[in-house]
Amino acid sequence: MALTRKKVNLIIIAAILCTVLLLVARYLNWIQFYTIPTTNMEPAYQVKDFLIASNIPKIKVNDVVAYRAEAMWYETSHDSYVALCRIVAKAHDTLQIKNGTLYVNGKMVDDTMNLCYNFSVDIKTNFEPSAYDMQNKVFPGITVGDITIVNFSYNELKKYHIFNRCFRNFDTTTVWIDPWKFNSKVSKEKWTNDNFGPVIVPENYYFLLGDNRSNSLDSRQRGFIPEEKIIAKILN
Repeated sequence: MALTRKKVNLIIIAAILCTVLLLVARYLNWIQFYTIPTTNMEPAYQVKDFLIASNIPKIKVNDVVAYRAEAMWYETSHDSYVALCRIVAKAHDTLQIKNGTLYVNGKMVDDTMNLCYNFSVDIKTNFEPSAYDMQNKVFPGITVGDITIVNFSYNELKKYHIFNRCFRNFDTTTVWIDPWKFNSKVSKEKWTNDNFGPVIVPENYYFLLGDNRSNSLDSRQRGFIPEEKIIAKILN
């Protein structure tokens, strides 16, 4: 059935209104668009995934957010930039990471099966790194003898049938972290990504982590993230 002139005009008007609303929302930052530049949020989000965000919804623990990150001393550029991470603790929460597992207020809160970690794997038999190279899951430069480093979630290890041949060496591939950066007097020893804290999140701050716990630049290195640095909540 052919469209009448009146219906065509209504469709055109609706399209124009939607476009105007989208432009206004974009201008006011009600809607924002991002792509994932790194593997820090795997497996929830993959590199180059297209994400929609908004500064309208109230943020809460477990939300993935975009925030304004200050460049670390070792990064190529010294300009601030937008980064993506998950909120894992809010103001007044006590946070600790023990052997790679996150505890908040004394309770284990990680879904460890769906978080990515670095594993050592024996590649002597039935392991083809080339099958995983396209997924950025294998580190061919980190191989000693028959052992190489791979980056998977526990669910992926089961999927690829290599669960029983992988093991984690906690702290062996992480950087050292100074407790003084978090105003902690609990420990005189340096912390690592896998053994960290405890710390108490200050007022008007959040603690953010990437889902790829072994390959994420987050609050463990950056420190607590001020509330005003949170730009938007990821919606998809």
